Amino acid sequence: MTGQNFANFPTTFTSATAGGSYYLAMSGTTLQISAGTAPLLTPTYQIAAGLLPALTFNFTATNETLAADFSGGAPGFNITLNAVSGNNGELKILGQGSAQTFTMTDYTIGLAAGGGGISYNNIDTMDLLNCRVNYSGGLATVSTLIVDSGCLFYWS
Repeated sequence: MTGQNFANFPTTFTSATAGGSYYLAMSGTTLQISAGTAPLLTPTYQIAAGLLPALTFNFTATNETLAADFSGGAPGFNITLNAVSGNNGELKILGQGSAQTFTMTDYTIGLAAGGGGISYNNIDTMDLLNCRVNYSGGLATVSTLIVDSGCLFYWS
């Protein structure tokens, strides 16, 4: 995409602080990004999701987490998460329930119905909560997979 002006809204987030985390959630058509592992009453950033072509998160320190809350829907664009293997980087996926189905491979996860997804590499932990996941692959880029409460995981 060229010729677009995103003003002061960042499209790349780089965390170099141990424990640095971001929480993403949709509220209607607005993407809300909170610093931390839970949503803030007033999000750190918010923007109409239709204005963004993509987001990138680069984790370079230890114990960093990207929590993507799909319970309010998908953002409609792609998100990339780059982490350093061995630094305990975590991707947490929160869904609406077992009726909300995700498709997952060794490098991506997203709603089966579309609406954008997350590309990831070198994450140490993926935590899946309150969703249904259809997986195809060999877990080549995830060291630890947690199938948490309310999640159904199907491996083919």
